[in-house]
Amino acid sequence: MAINANTTQRRLVDEVHHWADNHKMIDRFGYGDFLELYSNSKNSYPYFTLNIKDATSSQWYYNFTLEICVIGWLYDNKEGQLDSESELIEILRDFQNTVKESPRWQSFSRIQGDMTMQKLLEKGGDKALAWCGRMTIQIKKTSGFCSLSAIMPDYDFLTPPHEQN
Repeated sequence: MAINANTTQRRLVDEVHHWADNHKMIDRFGYGDFLELYSNSKNSYPYFTLNIKDATSSQWYYNFTLEICVIGWLYDNKEGQLDSESELIEILRDFQNTVKESPRWQSFSRIQGDMTMQKLLEKGGDKALAWCGRMTIQIKKTSGFCSLSAIMPDYDFLTPPHEQN
């Protein structure tokens, strides 16, 4: 069976979710738009969110642009805030290093370029702090012309249209 972008995207989300569930500093995982997830959150921090912003397809890879946010509590004192900021950016770096270096991730993906990061502050009712990173991850295509013929046995891949009866 061919692997399409939806299956590949599902695997990517599942892998990130599994990674977040196993990181000792992360309390929760969410998939979707950061602001929507944050506004509906149950104030359980640190909260690791993943959103796939866009995707392209090249010959050998699906290129997914990820937005990853790690949300934490904004402390009233500067020292507590600095500690929280440091922990959140460290979680982003842990994820980036895992994708770059672990054999598990290297077997199906690679990072294209660097991760850009931005700090966000919410000083409203919840007083939250977040570090959000944006990166492109390339997921190897495991299907090709041969696997397409298995799922489309009646389609003539070889004869040009002008030569068909």
